[in-house]
Amino acid sequence: MRVSLNGLNPIIKDTIVDFDTGEEAPVSLEYEGIQHMCSNCNPLTHYTKDCPSIATRTLSPDGKQTYTQANSYADSRQ
Repeated sequence: MRVSLNGLNPIIKDTIVDFDTGEEAPVSLEYEGIQHMCSNCNPLTHYTKDCPSIATRTLSPDGKQTYTQANSYADSRQ
């Protein structure tokens, strides 16, 4: 089956299929031929390694943890 997707939105991996009888069935969707997909947030706009929603943790010399949002959209526009 061929479908059209809006690659800016996260792709759907699971859904419910409604039948004419009124029954419903959960299904998992698999997509073939998709090369640029983030497995973290599921859009087709970037790879997982470049995901803007993944925070990175750093430790300072005094042992304090700092989390930063890496790869933000603003960073990619510069």
